[in-house]
Amino acid sequence: MTALTAFYDASVLCPSELRNLLMHLALTGLFQAKWSAALHEEWIGALLRRRPDLAREKLERTRTLMDLHAADACNFPIPMIVMFWPRRFAVGPP
Repeated sequence: MTALTAFYDASVLCPSELRNLLMHLALTGLFQAKWSAALHEEWIGALLRRRPDLAREKLERTRTLMDLHAADACNFPIPMIVMFWPRRFAVGPP
């Protein structure tokens, strides 16, 4: 198991070429990819807003394949992200 972990953001999952590259790199063991179910909803929703011609079913298939091939990637607790998020990037009052 690799010591490096990368939490994917919706902005890197929306362009299919970048998503494919990052999935390939994660599957080589270079790092451990992480994402959440909410993140899937974010990138799928954003893509459907930009490309209403796409079928949600096809994007859900992509989601299922991502979760299947990177088995533990979607088991990422969101509160953990917030807990370790650097304060300089925090949103809202201090």
